Amino acid sequence: MNGTSEGYSQAEIGEHLGMTVPMVEGVLYRFRQSVRSKVWAGRLRLPCDLQAAVLLQKRGAAA
Repeated sequence: MNGTSEGYSQAEIGEHLGMTVPMVEGVLYRFRQSVRSKVWAGRLRLPCDLQAAVLLQKRGAAA
């Protein structure tokens, strides 16, 4: 994924925060993994539209 939900590119985020693109990629990856694990454990509830997207990803990964 080369963008964010806010529409900024990883390069733009890196420039703003003084980080390289690989650093931004790593931070975003770890963030997404953290959110995903908390959702699966029931420690975080997402809005319905995001929850549906997560469930569709899970079904796609299981197939």
